[in-house]
Amino acid sequence: SSRRRHTRSLCDWSSDVCSSDLPVTTPDLRPVEPGVAPVGSLAPSIDLPALRRRGRVQVADAAGAPVLLNFWASWCIPCREEFPALRRIERTFGPRGLRVVGVTFRDRRTDAIRFATAERATWELAYDATGRAATAYGVRAAPQTVLIDRRGVIVERWYGRPSAARLDAGARRLLASP
Repeated sequence: SSRRRHTRSLCDWSSDVCSSDLPVTTPDLRPVEPGVAPVGSLAPSIDLPALRRRGRVQVADAAGAPVLLNFWASWCIPCREEFPALRRIERTFGPRGLRVVGVTFRDRRTDAIRFATAERATWELAYDATGRAATAYGVRAAPQTVLIDRRGVIVERWYGRPSAARLDAGARRLLASP
């Protein structure tokens, strides 16, 4: 099986300490053990309660729509800084078919609702009370963003807050992929 080598940044959620360029080897399109979800693997399914409304937020394997999945928390400074960029991404690329989904990470529901409302977040927001979704994706620190193509395959993963240009380029790549 082919293997691809790339680097990642890792941030400690409790201290905002980041280290970058840690080498990571990930398999291409192979099933992986739960809690890892590397680039090239099928994205784990998510079925969580919606944060601010009734109902559920679901991200299923190979759902057909490209997804920008963002793990965030109201207490996380880099998450707070990236919310305006996510709002712009959803407003720009949502009408073209990009699905933007935010999942809370180690956050109080009331704090998350207050923050999302203040930031005018219009994309789908889910509440991960048990940490099940974060664990399935191997999220240990916020923010993290995962790009999932139309086939349900993770094509990119960002540890920490990506630049607006990187978000734009990722959204364009997702929409252009078959």
